[in-house]
Formats: sequence, C-alpha cells, structure tokens
Amino acid sequence: MPLIFTRFDVPDSNEFYARKAGEWVPPTNKLNYSLLRMGSDDFDCEASRADFEDAVAGFRARVPQGFWSVIEPVEQIYEARCKSDTAALIAAYRALNESNGGRGDGNKRTIAELLIRTGHAEEGIELMKDLVGDGTNEATAFHHLNNSYLLGLAYKEIGNNKAAKEYFQEVLKFWDGADYQIEQIVKSRAMLAELTG
Repeated sequence: MPLIFTRFDVPDSNEFYARKAGEWVPPTNKLNYSLLRMGSDDFDCEASRADFEDAVAGFRARVPQGFWSVIEPVEQIYEARCKSDTAALIAAYRALNESNGGRGDGNKRTIAELLIRTGHAEEGIELMKDLVGDGTNEATAFHHLNNSYLLGLAYKEIGNNKAAKEYFQEVLKFWDGADYQIEQIVKSRAMLAELTG
C-alpha cells in the first residue's frame, strides 16, 4: 500500500501506511520492508538503523545460508541511501541483482531508472527495453506506464526523438484521460508537445 501512494505522489498517505505496515510486516518480510522504507522521501537513516539491523539479523536467522549473498548488497544499498551516493546505490543494486535470491525485474528496473535519471541513458535503455512490451507482460499497469515514460526520457536524452515520441505516446495511449495526473502523465504530455513542436 505505501508503495502505491509513493508512486502517486501522496506522501502523507505513504507515511501513514508505511508506519502501519511496520506493525503488520511478518518477520520473514522485514528486510523487504526495510528496502521499501529506504525509498521514501522522509527516510531517516540513523533513526531506522536499529530496525534495519534487526531485519538483517532476522533474515539470517530464518533464511538458509545459501541465500545470505543478498545481505551484503542490501547493506550496501542502505549505506548508499544514507550517504545519498547514487553511484554506490547503482553498484549495490547490481550486486543484489547478481546475488542468489536477488535476481528480478524489480531490481533490474531500479538499476535502469537510476541510470536513466543520472545521465546514463544508453545503459539504462539496454536494461529497461527487455522489461517493456505491449502492456500485457509487465507486472502491473504502473510498471508499463513508468517503464515507457523512462524509456521516453532516455531516448530523448540521446537524441532519438522518434523513439522518445513513441514511448511518450505509449504512456498517453493508456493514461491520458486518467483522473489523477501523476508526474509521468503530465511530463509525457509536455515532452510529446515539445518533440512534435
């Protein structure tokens, strides 16, 4: 639930449900919950450190040692987030994605988004383009929207305006008339207008 409010830029609801989730999260999901909290705008590294360390200890206590390879990258993600070090964050997510138990489209999508948003568009495109299809193969409709938007940004950055327009049009094909106009919709519309002049 908090992730939905984060995506739709409703920080007060995000914070409320994130705190509620902390009360309900089962011990086996505390490490994932810690990662979720790190992504919030109001993340307080030092105030959260004890909970994070408890989550790591709980993970070790409940999960077979063969999956412990995810712990070091998750700790690196935590420290990179605390230091606001995007390069270290990308490196840590790459390590997580390569670890036993850490592979997945979510980590790949996070790496691609970080690359695209930090001026490494071509590398981000390579990772992201495998995650975008016709809107039926992504995990959620939001993933299709966000992936298409990010690819539009990336192609615009490298000067491939034709591809950028196609991805911004893809966003608007499904979401142009949405009641709630989130950043990806508003900016896709503006970028498309700019590109079609």
